[in-house]
Amino acid sequence: SSATEGAKIYYTLDGSDPDEGSTEYSGEITLTETTTIKAVAKSAELDLSPENEATYTVEVQSTEVSTLAALRDGTEDENYTYTGEAVVTFTQSYRNQKYLMDSSGGILIDDSDGVITSEYQIGDTMTGLRGDLGSFNGISQVLPSTDPGASSGTGEVTPVELTLAEIDRDQHESMLITIEGVSFEETGTFESGENYTLTDASLGEGETITFRTNFFDADYIGTDIPTGSFKLTAIVGAYFSTPQLTARSAADFNMGTSNEADELPQKFALEQNYPNPFNPTTVIRYSVADVSNVKLQVFDVLGRKVATLVNKVQVPGAYSVNFDAKNLSSGTYFYRIDAGDFSTIKKMMLIK
Repeated sequence: SSATEGAKIYYTLDGSDPDEGSTEYSGEITLTETTTIKAVAKSAELDLSPENEATYTVEVQSTEVSTLAALRDGTEDENYTYTGEAVVTFTQSYRNQKYLMDSSGGILIDDSDGVITSEYQIGDTMTGLRGDLGSFNGISQVLPSTDPGASSGTGEVTPVELTLAEIDRDQHESMLITIEGVSFEETGTFESGENYTLTDASLGEGETITFRTNFFDADYIGTDIPTGSFKLTAIVGAYFSTPQLTARSAADFNMGTSNEADELPQKFALEQNYPNPFNPTTVIRYSVADVSNVKLQVFDVLGRKVATLVNKVQVPGAYSVNFDAKNLSSGTYFYRIDAGDFSTIKKMMLIK
């Protein structure tokens, strides 16, 4: 409230100083976590009032669980805090979704409100996840109530090896798995939001598993459906009791590029960018020896990340990526690749 009749009140919840461009107070404010409210008043005849603030502590009753399996087995609409450490196996911009997996199982974070503002990529680890347990079409979801903060580190993204017949919808829900010797019954091209049919030698006559193109931004949408037998890596989803598989990217089809082993890289490598020095673009080349999640990032001399050029699973092969530094200032930069157990850094110079 304000002692000045007719004054408008403006406030912030993120710790910033309020002004006339901040949110105008019009009614009750709902807080879901401990928050500092800062406010000022303004009338037409007077300057902004002095800033006033108060911190409100919100205590949420939350049940602690140490495994993702225990989290999935919880009660819907109740709040849980995951105290274990899980690795991120996939992220997508749609609803800010993230898939997590630990030794007990997997789970999907559905963050349509963008509560988690800390950056997470494939291979990052997460602990301290807090949120309400929900579900959609039979798939368990965590609806986060707080941001768990920056990643606690990195971990190995290791799919569980199964056959199609061994897939258990309850046990393997939201986990990353890999299956040898699968094939599609359909031909043509992939379309978004469609079902396709997978088989392998483990299934009985007439039995199949559904492959669904649920990740709408995946790079294989619009490309040819693989023919013949191949090794598939995928995340286990479901439509209620019926399991479904979805690949994260084209690399998850593990088709290979040649039958000649000597045509594929025998080791991981990161080459010097060319040209160097450069202005404002340069090309970075690297080689991948095994199917791996590849992360290629650029840092300034203070160690601050300025760009992520690659962050996805890639099959063995030689790759190149263009780095455009038009929005950066002249100076020395470093680019680092992490792929499986391989990690190395090289230096480059931007001169404008």
